[in-house]
Amino acid sequence: MKRLIFLVLILLIPSISFGGDIYEVKGYTPIAPYGVFSTFSAKSLQQGQLAIGPSFELLSESDLKRLSLQAAYGIKDNIEIGINIPYVITDAEEGLEDLGAGIKYRFIDEGRYGPSVAALFTTTIPSGRHTYSTNSTDVGMGMLISKRVGPFNGNVNLIYTRVGKSGLKNELLYTIGVEFAAARNLQLLGELYGKKSRFSSDNNSLEARFGYRILTGNSVYTTIGLGFDLRNKNPEYRAMLSISFIYPPEKKKVIRIIEEGNR
Repeated sequence: MKRLIFLVLILLIPSISFGGDIYEVKGYTPIAPYGVFSTFSAKSLQQGQLAIGPSFELLSESDLKRLSLQAAYGIKDNIEIGINIPYVITDAEEGLEDLGAGIKYRFIDEGRYGPSVAALFTTTIPSGRHTYSTNSTDVGMGMLISKRVGPFNGNVNLIYTRVGKSGLKNELLYTIGVEFAAARNLQLLGELYGKKSRFSSDNNSLEARFGYRILTGNSVYTTIGLGFDLRNKNPEYRAMLSISFIYPPEKKKVIRIIEEGNR
C-alpha cells in the first residue's frame, strides 16, 4: 500500500509543480510599438517615457486565458526597463503566474546600411500561485537586431534562459518579426516564433503569427493577432489583443524649410 501511495505521488508531482493547464511560461515580452508580438525591437522608449497597458491571450487547446499588465520605462534613450504581470484563467481555477522583468540596452544605433543592435537581460520570478508557477527563478540574456528597409522593419531575436530549478531544461527562444507600414496609422505584422521548452521536447513550439497594429490615439497603440502552431498543434491557435499607452508622446523631428525670395 505504501508503495502504491508513493507511486501515485510521483505521478502527481509534475502536474502539481508545473500546473496541468500551464505548459508555457509567459516571461518577459515587449510592449507595443517596440516589438511585434513576442519579438523585441532593438529600438526603445525615449528617456523619461513610460509605456503601460493590458494584454489578453486565448489559447485554444488548453482553454487558457491570460490577462497581463505590461509596463516599460526609458531610463535613457538607449536603456529601457520593463515588467510583465500575467494572470491566468482556466475552467478549473485562476491566479497570478510568474512575474517577468527585463532590461534592454541598445549599444549600436541603426545606420544607413547597418542595423541597430541591443542586448536583453531578463528574469522570471515565481510570484504566482503554486498551480501556475514553476517555483523557479530564471535569468536570461539575448541579442536583438532591428533594421528598417523602406516600409518594412525587420527584427530578429535570440534569447537563452537559464532555468533555476533542477529537473527543468534551459530555454532557447528564437523569433523573427516583421512590421509593414501599410498606412500612416496602420502596421501589418508577421512573426515566426520558436521556443525550446523547459518542460520537455513535446512542449517545444513553432508558431506563425499574423496581425495588425493601429495607432488609435495620441501614442495609443492597439495590436490584434492570431497565431497558428506549426509543430504539434498545441495550442492549435492563439488569439492576442493588447493596448498600450505611451506618455509623454514621442517627440517627432520637424524639419523646417525656409525659402528665400529674390531681394
